[in-house]
Amino acid sequence: MVGEAIETPAVVTPTTPAAPVTPATPVAQTAWSDGVDTDTAGYLQNRGWDKLSVKDAALAAAKAHREAEKLIGAPPEHVVRIPQAANDAEGWNKVYGRLGVPADTKEYDFGGVKHANGNALDEASVASLRALGGEQHLTKDQAKAVAFFIAKQDDARAEIELATYNEKLTAEKTTLKTSWGSNATTNLIIAQNAATKLGVTAEELSALEKTVGYARVMEMFRNVGSRIGEDQFVRDNGGGNGNAMTKEAAQSRLDMLATDTQWQENFNKGGVKERQEFDNLTRMIAG
Repeated sequence: MVGEAIETPAVVTPTTPAAPVTPATPVAQTAWSDGVDTDTAGYLQNRGWDKLSVKDAALAAAKAHREAEKLIGAPPEHVVRIPQAANDAEGWNKVYGRLGVPADTKEYDFGGVKHANGNALDEASVASLRALGGEQHLTKDQAKAVAFFIAKQDDARAEIELATYNEKLTAEKTTLKTSWGSNATTNLIIAQNAATKLGVTAEELSALEKTVGYARVMEMFRNVGSRIGEDQFVRDNGGGNGNAMTKEAAQSRLDMLATDTQWQENFNKGGVKERQEFDNLTRMIAG
């Protein structure tokens, strides 16, 4: 048609083919710790830091350093190096020394450690405690604490033993008194006098009583006393018939002697016979 525009066909330009893409060569991955010296590499590997990222490894190292700072700067006397070998005697002795263990057991002091009766520890106990302290590497204070404990245990054991002995002694005295009957007081005086005449001390007599028994010991010394004449005052003042002197008879005899000027003179001069008779009579009266 007249007047209509004629559309011009679009010209298509041929597209140039794209060049083929060449794959990139892979880059080898390396640990951040590669290249360090052997000692440092071993240190990092032992802690596993070489497998961490740089950031995590740095944080781990910083934390470890801060922990180490707590010891850095501490005075040498506050730092103790533990020996690696159990048989390193010299090394362990240094450790014990730093902890307060004395180098010589003679340095252990047990002053002030006493038994309940006020007695200090005997030499044998002190020697044993010093040996124990050395064997167990105890400090002076620890050794003293052990000494106090042992002394307390010994006192408790002695108290139990004494209570047991006293109970047994009471029973034996009752049995002996029953056996001797009305002669009990007289026989006891005869036995005690015999022991004195034989030179037996109170300590030795007590030891005999603990081992042999109170009743047997007293009867034994009563027999001895009768044989050496310690029962003479019974025969002389009990009516001459061998009967035991009563308290009343003993008091009567003592009253009579108080008016006997010759007896009194001898007594005041230290007469052995007079003193013995006075002791016998007063014990008879006391029962």
